[in-house]
Amino acid sequence: MVRSTARQTRVSKKSLVLVMLLIFGASIGVRSVVGGSAPVGTSVVTFAPSDENMANPERGFAFQNDVPFPADAAKWGFCDQGKNFETYDYVARNTPLTVELLNSKRALGMSIIMSRYHIAEFRNSSISVDYLQFLEHDFSVLRATGFKTSIKFVYNYPSGGPDASLERVLGHLDDLAPLFERNKDVIAYMEAGFVGCWGEWIHSSNNLNKPEDGPITEPERKILTKILQVLPKERMVAVRFPRHVFTYFGGEVTKPIQPLSATTAFDQTDRSRVGHEENCFVCSDTNGSTYALDPDNLVRPFLAANNEFVVQEGESGDPESIFPNEPPNPKSRLSECARVETELRSLHWSVLGLFNMESPANVIKRWQRDGCLENFKRKLGYRFRLTKATIPKSSSSGSTMKLGLTMANDGWARPYNGRAVELVLRMRKTKADTHIAITPPVDARLWLPGPGETKELVLNIAVPKLSAGTYDVFLNLPAPEPSIRKKATFSIQLANVGTWEPATGFNSLKASIDIR
Repeated sequence: MVRSTARQTRVSKKSLVLVMLLIFGASIGVRSVVGGSAPVGTSVVTFAPSDENMANPERGFAFQNDVPFPADAAKWGFCDQGKNFETYDYVARNTPLTVELLNSKRALGMSIIMSRYHIAEFRNSSISVDYLQFLEHDFSVLRATGFKTSIKFVYNYPSGGPDASLERVLGHLDDLAPLFERNKDVIAYMEAGFVGCWGEWIHSSNNLNKPEDGPITEPERKILTKILQVLPKERMVAVRFPRHVFTYFGGEVTKPIQPLSATTAFDQTDRSRVGHEENCFVCSDTNGSTYALDPDNLVRPFLAANNEFVVQEGESGDPESIFPNEPPNPKSRLSECARVETELRSLHWSVLGLFNMESPANVIKRWQRDGCLENFKRKLGYRFRLTKATIPKSSSSGSTMKLGLTMANDGWARPYNGRAVELVLRMRKTKADTHIAITPPVDARLWLPGPGETKELVLNIAVPKLSAGTYDVFLNLPAPEPSIRKKATFSIQLANVGTWEPATGFNSLKASIDIR
């Protein structure tokens, strides 16, 4: 009887253990279904993607801010050297930017404009104080409306004409240097400009690029060197022809140099600051002579690798219409959606100019008709999207905690300018925000996922001394410059549903942490 009772006791214990294991296993199974496997004491949050075209900084389709088109433009030939050099007399200035204009562009999903400043009146003099003040006004409007700009200076537009002497160009860059430094917060990048027709380094009246279609000339070299000196080190310059980049850095016209890599990018050396300006996208097989001197088809592969770490930008042209007497071909294969998307994606395009979104070029109309324009709007530049976050449920004031994020970049490029990364803890009781930088500091351009990449990100957070309570958690990717860091329109919005706070520029991680 005693043996029987003992046996029953052993069976009862086994049954109890089995029941407990089943219950525990069931609880693990429920947690796995809801949020995946997670460390004890953490919350796992998943995020839904958004299809919104967000007006994120320094990327996307751009409004082109040009001097008003002259009524008598036809009297100057289309970059006709002799005629234009002798007769060009257009000295109009650009129309000043206004808050109303830029707000209307933001309503179209834009965050960047391409400013081509016409300075023909200073071809034989220094840039005047009142013109520098005019430029300051434009920069202040950009800052007030959350826009950034690419800047380019030209001595002739729209039909070409004389440029300036080498000495004058170098002097104008000295005139502009203090302006660049004061306003680098709203300058996205610079197009090289100054030389030749439209500032595109062709047809110089002062022989700045003679011979053409060859290596970079000595005047061009001096101008590019000066640009890299006076432009703040945090900013890049886009150069029209790849052969200029190759030969400036010691290569050959038809033989690309070594492209940048993650180990050589973003270090503020001259090599890491020179991108590509494409001003005749899809208008011909060679994009208006961009690839004309490329017998071995080496330029596109170079750009595909190099452009992951520098800005790729420019403007579209109507297919096969690089000359005025050749009307656009609406059926050209050059503007077919699939072909265009391949080019934009593989060359990591960030900014594409639209002369006027309300009245776009024929090629833009075709993309709209064929259903790919909205996709292009979304994917130009970077497009960061969260899929999952693993966040501690609690932490101690003054301690260190670790958060995990799974993030994808659905865009075609990386950010080309610096970006801050911080966690924001908002106390529910007081609504006060505490901004905490991740440690050690990172270059967000390399830390965040690259184009087409999904990446596991770890945020090491040194929690400051905080009052006990519950804190909601946000990710903030603001501009690094103090002048605009707190402006929401200069922060990056993630491509997720229900995470963006437009008033602050924060992205909610939809979780809270109890600080003890």
